[in-house]
Parts: sequence; C-alpha cells; structure tokens
Amino acid sequence: MSAKVELELRSYYVNNVYSISKDSFLLRMHRGEMPEKSVVISTKFGVWPTDQPVPRGETTDFVSKVREFVIRSQLLGCSVPEGERVVQLNFSRRDTIVRGYVEVFGAGNVVLTDGEGVIHALLREVPARGLVQGGKYDFPPSRGIPVSKLVPADVRPLLARGSSPGERSRSVVALPSRLVQEAVHRVTVTSSPVSTEELDNLAAKVVDELKKMRNEARSTERFYVYRTPDGGRFLSAIRLGHIESELEKMMDWGQLQSELVNELIEQYRSEAASGLEAQIRKEQRRIENAKETLKRTVERANSLEKVASDLKQGISDLDSVADQINQLSSDIKWNDGYWTLKGVKAEFGSPFSLASKLFDEAKLLRASTKNLERSISEMESNLELLKKKSESEATPKVASTRVRRRFWFEAYRWFVTSEGLLSVGGRDAGSNSLLIRKRLEPYDLVFHTEAPGSPFFILKHGSKAGNDSLLQVAQATVSFSRAWKEGLSAADAYCVAPEQVKLGAPSGMYMPRGSFMVEGERRYFKGVKLRLGVGLSRVGEDLIPCSGPVEAVSRYCYVVVEVTPGHLAPGATAAKIRNILVQHLDKDGGVELNLDELARCLPPGKSAPGRIMKGEGKPFKEDLFVG
Repeated sequence: MSAKVELELRSYYVNNVYSISKDSFLLRMHRGEMPEKSVVISTKFGVWPTDQPVPRGETTDFVSKVREFVIRSQLLGCSVPEGERVVQLNFSRRDTIVRGYVEVFGAGNVVLTDGEGVIHALLREVPARGLVQGGKYDFPPSRGIPVSKLVPADVRPLLARGSSPGERSRSVVALPSRLVQEAVHRVTVTSSPVSTEELDNLAAKVVDELKKMRNEARSTERFYVYRTPDGGRFLSAIRLGHIESELEKMMDWGQLQSELVNELIEQYRSEAASGLEAQIRKEQRRIENAKETLKRTVERANSLEKVASDLKQGISDLDSVADQINQLSSDIKWNDGYWTLKGVKAEFGSPFSLASKLFDEAKLLRASTKNLERSISEMESNLELLKKKSESEATPKVASTRVRRRFWFEAYRWFVTSEGLLSVGGRDAGSNSLLIRKRLEPYDLVFHTEAPGSPFFILKHGSKAGNDSLLQVAQATVSFSRAWKEGLSAADAYCVAPEQVKLGAPSGMYMPRGSFMVEGERRYFKGVKLRLGVGLSRVGEDLIPCSGPVEAVSRYCYVVVEVTPGHLAPGATAAKIRNILVQHLDKDGGVELNLDELARCLPPGKSAPGRIMKGEGKPFKEDLFVG
C-alpha cells in the first residue's frame, strides 16, 4: 500500500469484515461523506485497497472474532516496519488501541492484539514463536540489517570475489537477495574491483543505491512480473536490470489490482471446489455403506424366512437349525441346551412356534429396509444438490460491479418527513460536528435531547415545517439517542433555531467533540415514543435502505417494518428485516439488499422487529438530492 493510498484511508472506520478465502479477507470502510472503500488483507499478497468486486466466502470463527474487535474502529495508520515482512495496521476503538499484523511469509498469518501486544485473535497458532491466544506478539526473528541502518562496511564482504552478492547477502541485509544483486548490477561498471579503495567506494555506492531503490519501490506506479528458473513468477515494484531477459510483463496499479483479484478468485474457487469435493466423497461413502447395509438386511430377512419355512414344513427340526439361527437372528439364540428370546430363557414347544418368531423378526427386518431405502433416496438427492452446487461454484459470486451514486446525506442518519422535508442526524461525535458545522443553514431547525449521547438532527427548511414534520424529527432524535440502548419507551426532545447553536465553548469552558452550546428558549416535545420504521425507498434505479418515524417512512417505501427497543443485536435485527423485505418485494429475484446498509439504519443497541405495514411508495422530490 503506497503512502498516498494509506493517507487516503487513514481515519476511515471499519464497517464490516468478510472472508474471501481461508487466507484472505476484506475490510469494508466508511468515513463521513467520503466514498466507501474496500481493503484486501492477504497472507500471500499483502494489504491493498481495491475498487474491484471480490468473492466472499463463508464466515469463519476467526472472522467473527475479528469483527468483535475492529467493527466501528477507526484506522489510524498502516505501515511495514523496516526489515519485516509484516504489514501493521493500527486501529482505535472506544479510546483503546487495536493492532493487526499481517505476516506475508511462510504459511502466512493474521494476528490481532490490544495496545499492549496481547493476542486476542489469530489465524493460526505458532507455539514455537509464542503466537497463541493470550500470548504476546513479537515480530519474527530478524533476517538481517535494515536498509536505513546499512553502512559500507556491512556491504563490503558481499562484494568479494567468489559467489554472487545475492547468495552472500541472505544473512546480512534484510532484503531479498535479488535486490542486492540489482543494486550491485546498477553500480558496477567494470569487473570486480582490485584495490581496497575501489572496493570501499563500490560498497558505499551499493548502500546508496539500495536506499534509492527503497524510495523507488515506495513511490512506484508500475509493477514488473518476472519468470523464475523453476517456471514460477514473482512481482517486483522496481525494474530489475540484472534479469531483464526474464521480464514477462509490466503493469500499472489498475492492471495489478485485476491480477490480484483474479488470483483471489482462483483461490476462492479452488477452496470451494475442494470443500465440496470432500462433501461429495463423504456422501458417496455414506450411500455405499447404506446400500451395503440394505443388501445384508435383505439377505438376513430372506435367510430367516427360509429357515422358518423349512421348520413349518417339517423339512428341518429344532436341533438342525440351531447354528443357522445363531448366525442370522439378533433376538433368538441357542445356548447349549436351551433357547433365549431377547436374552430371556424361552421354551419353543414345537418347530411352528419357533418359525412364528423367526417370521416376526424377518418382518421387522423388511420394515427396516423401507427406512434404509428412504434414507438412501434422500442421500442421493443431497448428492445431486452438492454436484450442482459444485458446478455453480466454478463461477464465484462477487458483489455487483456497478457502484451507485451516493448522496451526501447517506453519510448520516436521514429520512424524509411526510411533508417532503429532508432531516439529517449525526451518527457519532465526529459526524455531529461535521453536520452542524458544514450543513446547518439559517432556515433549518436543530433538534437535540437533554440527555448525553444524543445525536443532533437538522430539519432542512425547518422554518416552514408543519407540526407533523416537527414531531417526526423529534421522534427520530430520541430513537437514535442513548435512550434506545437503555431500553426506554419514551424520551423528551427539543428544537432551536440555527443561531442558538454556538460552535465554540465560552471562555474558560470545555466542550467534548461533537457537542455544542445551545442558548435561548427551546421548544420541547415531551414523552416522545421510541419507535422507527425501516424500508426501501427508490432513488433512480436503486432501492436505498432508510429508517425514520413510521409515518414518514411509510410515505416513500412500499413495505415498512416497525422496530422498537428489544433483545436482538443490530446484525440479527437487520437479517430479519432483510428477509421480510425480500419476501414482500422480491417478486422477480432482482432485489439485492446489503445487510451492512440495513444494520447502519438501525439505532445503537438492541431492537425487535414488529409490525409489517404497506406503504405508499411515493417518489422523492428531485430537489431533495441537491446539496
């Protein structure tokens, strides 16, 4: 990740984490009114932002654990400690530090620690290095001297006659040997130096060249793919003149992204196919075993019926069939002088009574074969489904490549009142501050509550709003406040004019970020119920998730799900709402709902979906999106 890209991503928040494959993951990032970003983390290729669609695999225990620590955290920075093959990501969450380490060597690893370095989640344990749950994270053993600390004396032995500089550099410089060879290639004009003075001069030039190459790699916009003698390939951020004949192709950043995504798709496809093949083989073995059991059961039933028939017809007597019955029957046994039935001593006065019991057992075996046949049929149907799934997995599912236009207010909480006025509220202290400082205009109204932890809501053109709009914004303000998380059923809100909101604290006073001083008379709304509606409103070609007072949302959505404080986490609530909306709206299979966007519509805290209501589905006014 270049310094420029890293700077662009800094201060973004983690929206969600997904698996791509067992060794690669995707971070979805958002920040205020900025466009959303995606960052790929791969133990094979490293860390980079992408605007291309990537496949999503099954959510693993590791990903679930990572989500607990990094969702809603802010990216503070991303770096590669010098001399390491590790990418370090630093996050801040609730005034605590979370660090992620992506190891791009060997089998690769992803490790998540707290600010003290204690490991809270890791992709794979490495006990030999102390990489275990609850252990302390340490970087891998050093490979050599970092470039910034190199001096000519370190490099001088690498330039002696004999083996190549690259071979001798492996235990000296913390770089791949081919880069040392390239530095020597760039500065060497004649054959190996013969004097001490020339050797010292060459060593100094090599050190300078290595430092230039490091800066070149950090600022490059072109990448180079080279062939290796064993038929493999490797990627370089700098052009390697000493193996120019092995250059396969050059790429810009966009082309490299495509190459990397194609590699991820292949990795996803391979793992998906491997997993399905294992399931298919397991199901085939189950079917084979069941068929063998069925065959043996039918043979036993036939044999028992044959013995019983011979007894009944007088062809056999009790003594002559004892050994056969011991081999065939589970219930009837001959024990050196007496018979037992299900372990209890029994008397069979005639061959007919014994034949009757054998026929009964054969009948039970025949009945069990029906269950076996039904089970085999179900397993064969499941096998066909697995085979079809295996064929469909050949083309992995990826997110839609079309990126819809996002409007400025989608960075905040928002809804449109039943009178057609836009209302926008802060999500946190940062967006509260941004909203009031950047979006508040003289003809708006500002809504807030007395309790801490409340968003500021702005009702655009609020000075001409009717009572319905005012009540609806008051309800949104209390519903998105801390009162929801605390499980309250009602709370109070108030509204003021823009000039009553002071951006700075009075002299000698301090106000936390996202807070403002409110002066003058306030209009209060008492005992406002905590209650929201969630639905999909159409904007152009897109259906956008939105939430707000039921009366407002019902005007612009076809289906509305009522939500009140409850017992379900936002993710579970969003999943239920998505299922309801898809069920009521997706008549042709064309509705795709992003679970993250639905979850972002919900208040902070636990909720409970309630009534499902039919809305009017009216379009928004066109001037709503200007700004």
